[in-house]
Amino acid sequence: YDMRHFLVQLSSRGVITPDQLQQLGELLETGSDSAVRLLYRQGFLDQQVLASELSAHLRIPLAGEDWPEALVLGDVISPRFLREHRVLPLAADNDSVTVAVSDPADSDAIDAI
Repeated sequence: YDMRHFLVQLSSRGVITPDQLQQLGELLETGSDSAVRLLYRQGFLDQQVLASELSAHLRIPLAGEDWPEALVLGDVISPRFLREHRVLPLAADNDSVTVAVSDPADSDAIDAI
């Protein structure tokens, strides 16, 4: 998913400055990190604001406060994978898996699950 449109929207609404938008664009060209991670690592948005903005933009719910007591799919997905890709399965059934992700635009991690 190309997050540049998301960044432009943030800038047009004054959530980030035009200078920050330009800096993010330059950093994205290097391919070193995703737009979501850059927004946070550069200190342009705090976690709560970033999560709320992503939720609204992608039309996905924010994770609530009800976390699974035991690791969902722990026998199928390694803890190392979960840490590296910053994902956490919240629920699973025969047809679907619900996950919490730190970067919902990271389609590689989501597809791997």
